[in-house]
Amino acid sequence: MLAYGMRSGGVTLEQDIAADLPLLSCDAGQIQQVLTNLILNACQAMEGQPPPRHIRLTARAEAGFARIEVADTGPGVAEAFRSRLFDPFFTTKAVGAGTGIGLKVSRGIAESHGGALTLAPPDGTGARFVLMLPLGPKAAPEGAADAPPDAASANAGRSALIVDDEPEVARLLAESLQALGFRCEIADGGESARARLQQRDYDVILCDLRMPDLDGPALFAWMAGAKPHLRARTAFVTGDTLGAAAGAFLAESGRPVLEKPFLPTELRRLIAELGASAG
Repeated sequence: MLAYGMRSGGVTLEQDIAADLPLLSCDAGQIQQVLTNLILNACQAMEGQPPPRHIRLTARAEAGFARIEVADTGPGVAEAFRSRLFDPFFTTKAVGAGTGIGLKVSRGIAESHGGALTLAPPDGTGARFVLMLPLGPKAAPEGAADAPPDAASANAGRSALIVDDEPEVARLLAESLQALGFRCEIADGGESARARLQQRDYDVILCDLRMPDLDGPALFAWMAGAKPHLRARTAFVTGDTLGAAAGAFLAESGRPVLEKPFLPTELRRLIAELGASAG
């Protein structure tokens, strides 16, 4: 989900995951949120920095815990800010670039799992965050279910078309929707999607906003003449900061938007919104 932004920002990612690391009993969606936030923060910290812009993600078993580290080659965290970094609404980012709640929420998630999230002491280069999660059987935190118990049965038999030229994102969306009970098909671009839509209808259409052959707005415009009833079943997915043209299109279309990277809860809300608008 983060690959596009990292490539465009000249950021490389190295993963060093111990082969014998045991499985964790945790809410995968929440831990994904924590790691996504840490990696995004690292990318933003390195904006404007000279190369190399590098993130190192490591994971090891240590004294009954999984020790997961996210380290970057950015400017690091000034000593004056280190003690306040996890305070709510505190941010070192430029005005408008951050809310100051990401690290606070991430630490809360780690602690709800019986773990911890800390900023490691400075070692001369960049910042290094350490996420500790207990190994071994453990009940998932309250509210950790991936989906409501009746979600799969409520969507059983419903179909979804996922339109995205990034295979990893398309596959993740398909897996998430399948867990909600949908039968999914993937189109790797707007032209492929148009060919499928000419053959059949779908209950839900999740379409990337920007694609090289036929983009989301162009496909949506085609639907107006060929399949107008499907426009109410369509939502858009984007990993880019919305520019004026994209923002104007989304405002005019009135369709819901799912921003990459997304969480399972955000996808479920989107599906519920699509169901309400299509009904």
